[in-house]
Parts: sequence; C-alpha cells; structure tokens
Amino acid sequence: MGKIFDPKLILEYMPEIIKGLPTTLLIFALVLIISFGLGLGGSVIKLKKVPVITQLINLIASYTTNVPSVVQLYIIYYILPAVLLVLFGIDTNSWDPIVYVVVTFGVQRGVTLMEGIRAAILSVPKGQYEAAYAMGLTRFQTFFRIVFPQAFKIVLPIVEMLTCTLFKRTSVAYMIGVTDVMSRAIFAGARIGHNLEAFIAAALVFAALDLVFVGMFHFVEKHFRYGATRPA
Repeated sequence: MGKIFDPKLILEYMPEIIKGLPTTLLIFALVLIISFGLGLGGSVIKLKKVPVITQLINLIASYTTNVPSVVQLYIIYYILPAVLLVLFGIDTNSWDPIVYVVVTFGVQRGVTLMEGIRAAILSVPKGQYEAAYAMGLTRFQTFFRIVFPQAFKIVLPIVEMLTCTLFKRTSVAYMIGVTDVMSRAIFAGARIGHNLEAFIAAALVFAALDLVFVGMFHFVEKHFRYGATRPA
C-alpha cells in the first residue's frame, strides 16, 4: 500500500501546475482592467444619478452581493449564450470559456470597486472643484487632473483588497472547463490518487503570488499615501 501523504509529490506536481499560471494571470489581468473601467464609469453614473441606469446598477449590485460567485459563473455560462443568440443572432459555441469567467468577475468586482471609488470621490473637498474651475479647467480636466488623483490615493487600500481576493476567486474557473492552475492541480492529483499534495502545491502558487501583490501595493502606498509629504 502506498503512502497516504507524500511530501515529495508537492514538488513533482509543481511544474505541471505552474503551466496553468499564464491562463490564471490572463484572467486576473482582464478582470482587473474591466472591473476598474466599470467601477469608474459606474461611480460617475451614480454620482450624476442618471435615471434608469442608476437603478439598473443598483439591481446588479444587489445580485452580485447576494448570489455566490460559483452560481454567478454558471448563470453567465448558460444564460449569456442564449441571450446573445436570441437577441443579436451571435453564436458563442466557439468562444473560449475564459470569456464567461472574465464577464462574471469583471461585473462582480466592478460593482464592488464602484462603491469605493464613489466614496473616494465624495471625500474630495468641494473647494478643490471650485479652485480648478477658477483656474479655467473644464469638468473633464478637473476630474482627471485634480479629483481622481486624490480619490485614487483614498481608494488604493480597497483596490488592494479586491485584487488579492480576485486572484483567489478566479480559481473556480476550472468548473466551466478553463485549464488554469486549479484545473491542472485537480488533473495532476487524480492521476495517481494524491489530490492533497496537488492542492497544497496549488495553494503555494496562489500564496506566493498573493504575497507579491501585497508587496507591490505596499510599495505603491508608501509613495501615494494620502496626506503624505515628501521631504524637500
């Protein structure tokens, strides 16, 4: 009878599991870009209180908050193709499953980030707007040159939290056929019946990258800490 737990297999599994890392990082990067764009756009819409769209965003926010991530992924995976086919005649049979993962988590994280950005924008003193307008800046210039840089410093800790949790949440992508880190860990462990070692190897990969992200954000925070001043 073989060993129940063999630590050596953790290292043996590691090269195979790391092969799924590019896919995991691709999903992570795309979701991060989309969520930040949706978060910024949604926050502006909510601040302007645009009719209908604001109510729709609130409805989506309630959905993403109260429905488990796995359920959201399956809903997008099975419903989105049907909606696109019926309404627009778009056949999604050839689409990569990564698309559904990116849409699911892009919307989910975008809604969460939206509230953080909105709160950060509201925290910028009104005098900053008035001073910018007095200098002849347009609304667009005022927002991106004066308001957003200050808001970004405030929302940075929220971005860090969402980034770290997002990287771990994308591990459910294997459930719809995406060959990522988790998928390769499951397949590697199942070959010889040592799943625990494979999962530990995957956990080490996630933990190592999480530490890298945390270190990067701490470095950024030191340079963009709100209210901090640099020595002359």
